[in-house]
Amino acid sequence: MAFRLPPRVRLMTQLPEGPVFAVDGEVFHWQDVFAHARASGGWADLERAARAGVACGLHADASPEEEERLDQLVDKAGDEFRYERDLLTADEMEAWLAERGLTARTWLESVRRRVLGELWAYQLDELVARHQPSS
Repeated sequence: MAFRLPPRVRLMTQLPEGPVFAVDGEVFHWQDVFAHARASGGWADLERAARAGVACGLHADASPEEEERLDQLVDKAGDEFRYERDLLTADEMEAWLAERGLTARTWLESVRRRVLGELWAYQLDELVARHQPSS
């Protein structure tokens, strides 16, 4: 059996380098953000949200008859996100993503998880139980 790092350690090794934000001249990195989340109890909320997002994605994948409607909802949410931030051109959006170390794919996946989570909020517990992520 091959050695594998625990999931949290793997996550920490995959984080983009560089500062995330600064407050009064003190610079914070992703490791600082996650350390604060664990210390403050916010990490458990993040894990629940991640599990729900994965479960909703698996549920959507298992519902091909919904694909067109879900794609329309995700496109609309993505457009709203961009307009709220005045990201009107592809170049502006790409620059915004690059500043945050994101790709268009990861951003769109996060929009999709949020949309699906809102759409199926009334059955999240059931979906998480049905589509239990391995870790």
